[in-house]
Amino acid sequence: MNQSELARRLGTTSANVSKWVRGEGVPSYGICVSLLKMGMTQEELFGVSSGRDDFDRRVWEAIERGRPA
Repeated sequence: MNQSELARRLGTTSANVSKWVRGEGVPSYGICVSLLKMGMTQEELFGVSSGRDDFDRRVWEAIERGRPA
């Protein structure tokens, strides 16, 4: 998927996606949740080892708490 398609699916602009890719900005919490739901790994998104089970659990708990009722 290219940056334009990703931006469309996330409801943002391709300029924002480009900034994230270049490391000139960071996505919001909501965008991070969307990226994880789309299949991006925590390691890809946050740059941490996927072997950290406690981190894994805490991220998914935060995602669950952030879901609208």
